[in-house]
Amino acid sequence: MADLFDLKKHNQMNNEETYQVAIVIVPYLEQGHLNPLLNLSRILSSYKLPVFFLGTSTSNRQAKFRLSGWDILDFPTIRFHDLVPVPPDSCSSVSAAVMEKIGSFFTSILLLREPIREFLQEVSSTYRRTVVINDSGM
Repeated sequence: MADLFDLKKHNQMNNEETYQVAIVIVPYLEQGHLNPLLNLSRILSSYKLPVFFLGTSTSNRQAKFRLSGWDILDFPTIRFHDLVPVPPDSCSSVSAAVMEKIGSFFTSILLLREPIREFLQEVSSTYRRTVVINDSGM
């Protein structure tokens, strides 16, 4: 769960009027889905909007690692939030049956519903409006 102090500190980075709205990005947890929403986060952040990028620690680490052509420090309003529990990596077991991997991955996504709900509840108590942008798989 996000630290409320961090949310409030994030809210005070610029004038309060700019931060009447928070953007929460929830990408599907595969690399091909992370990059487009990360680029959208960068565009939204350029308007001085607070952007919270939700993912597992693994997917957020991959997203940060694959940033190409821009420095995350240039976009201080983008915050990565690691969701817990962390689902198993969908590609970690090469020998597992394909259906087993798919079933495990979707079960893990369902297990993230509660942490996402809790995060949204916390953000919506700090900001006047909360906009959620997500992949349809999430």
